[in-house]
Amino acid sequence: MDVYDAVESMKAQLLETFAAGNKTVRFSPQNGDDVQMAEVCTEYTDYVAHRQNDLYSVMSDAIHDGLIARAGIVRVYWKEQTESHLEYVEDLTEDELDAVLAEENTEIEEIEESLGFYSGDIRVTQDTSQVVIENIAPESFLIEPQATALDDVLFCAHRATKTITELRQMYDEDLIDKISDHEDTEMETDPEVLSRHEEVGSDRGFGASGYQDQVRAVTCYECYTMMDIE
Repeated sequence: MDVYDAVESMKAQLLETFAAGNKTVRFSPQNGDDVQMAEVCTEYTDYVAHRQNDLYSVMSDAIHDGLIARAGIVRVYWKEQTESHLEYVEDLTEDELDAVLAEENTEIEEIEESLGFYSGDIRVTQDTSQVVIENIAPESFLIEPQATALDDVLFCAHRATKTITELRQMYDEDLIDKISDHEDTEMETDPEVLSRHEEVGSDRGFGASGYQDQVRAVTCYECYTMMDIE
């Protein structure tokens, strides 16, 4: 309980830095011409952090990990994604239908023609790409033991467990075919993973034996290293 009380009290103090006030980041204008743009940047950053993402929960988890697991890691990246929905159109002429389909990311889903008029469903696809802010579990982040800060390391990596089907959505089939078929036990035998899940039970979602190959889990590494390219 002493450790628990110490961690929770310190976490509350640190979290106040990110939770106090209604603006996490405030941009200051350099001159009179930058005032409006600085206000826009401030509002947009607040929208991305607290509306598109839950920055309060992310920072709470990161601070907790940092206090008990040496490092609290947060990953920020641009996620490309789209959303589509159906819209019903009714009694459009051919010219009106052509005008609707001329709009970007619009295509016919099912259209019926009757007496020169067109009715049915069209599919509209919208680009919903956004900045994503998410926590990385301590056991999923690798860094050289001598590191003192993230901005001065020679090597670090993020590892994650993915299924073959998930990888097919991310990479070319030729690359997927190069994955060996040996049993991957990296995340099952890691001491930090075992410690983190020891109260959960023996099945931690890693077992893929007896299933089709598409749902077989493999460990993927996203690595960053310092290079002197010259």
